[in-house]
Amino acid sequence: MAKEKDIFAPLVETDTNGDNYDISTEDIIAHLKKWQEICSFTISDVDYNQVTLNFSTLPKDLDAFIKDAVEFCPDLIADDEDAEIPVLKKQLAESKKLGLWWD
Repeated sequence: MAKEKDIFAPLVETDTNGDNYDISTEDIIAHLKKWQEICSFTISDVDYNQVTLNFSTLPKDLDAFIKDAVEFCPDLIADDEDAEIPVLKKQLAESKKLGLWWD
């Protein structure tokens, strides 16, 4: 029986983390697994402090998802949360991609 490919293996191999925010590789994987319950995605562009999510299905409640994403990855917002969250939501809906990074 073939073992199912672990989409999170590259995160472990690269030791992707948000150490500046006390977020470990395990924390990132746990959060992404939680998101898998509400949407479907693959990952790409994995590096030591970043990962890109490529969505095949988006969460039904994009507002709640974006709020959670910003809490999980504060670097998604540069200055003004009220101005940037609608832009982030529109970009996600159009591109079906979300780049997460922790500087």
